[in-house]
Parts: sequence; C-alpha cells; structure tokens
Amino acid sequence: MADFLIFDDARPAEFWTLLGPHFASEKLRREMPFLSDRAGRLWVVSAAGQSDCVVAAKSFASADVGEDAVLREVFAEPGADAAGVEAALTALQYLFSTGSLRVRATAKGRAVALLTAAGFNIAGTKGAYTLMEVRP
Repeated sequence: MADFLIFDDARPAEFWTLLGPHFASEKLRREMPFLSDRAGRLWVVSAAGQSDCVVAAKSFASADVGEDAVLREVFAEPGADAAGVEAALTALQYLFSTGSLRVRATAKGRAVALLTAAGFNIAGTKGAYTLMEVRP
C-alpha cells in the first residue's frame, strides 16, 4: 500500500506543490469539472518523486467530512487505477474513524469500477450518473 499525506484542514505549501498542477490542468478540468477545494474538505494524496524530492500527486481523493460524508473526487494517473482505489480506501478509513456513518459518491465511467473496488455499493442512478454509498 502506498504512503498517503492527509490534509484535513490546513493547506500548507506542500498541498499546492502536489495538487496545484492538477488544479491547473485543462485536461483534468475537463474530466473532473467539479474539482475544487473548500474549507474543511479532507484530501488524501499519494506522491510520486525521487528520494526526498516529491514532485507530483500520483493519486488523490477528497471528501466532505461529517456523519453523512461525501466522497468528492478520486483520481489516479492513467494505468494506475489501484492507486486511486488505495486513495479512496484511505479516505474511507479516515472518515469512518472520525465518526462518519455513511459515505456517498456520484460516479460515472471508470469511477464506478474504482469505487466498487473500494467497497461502494450502487444505490441508484441519476441521469448518466451512478449513485453509490458505503457504510462501516
């Protein structure tokens, strides 16, 4: 399992060093049009780099924390779906350890398989999206 950095409120320079390129990527913004950061949002980030120099986030997941938490984004570099699943699982472990009773997500395409692999169940559909949830 990869090592993850967890950012649960503060946004130090390291957060923006890892995720800034993703927020600025036009390609990723087309794939994830709702990618955003808000106060109180949890971020789980795995990093890729060499020795002590971390250069980019290899995968990440974000969630709004609460009893009824919402997994907002799950990303993995192409061909690294397992890293995305690990990021989602790490986020779930954190959310459940802090009192979340259910985590919901809305998925489409490849994300449905990623979330299913992370233990989510299909709860319904809304248009082209699949509504998913998991409980501890």
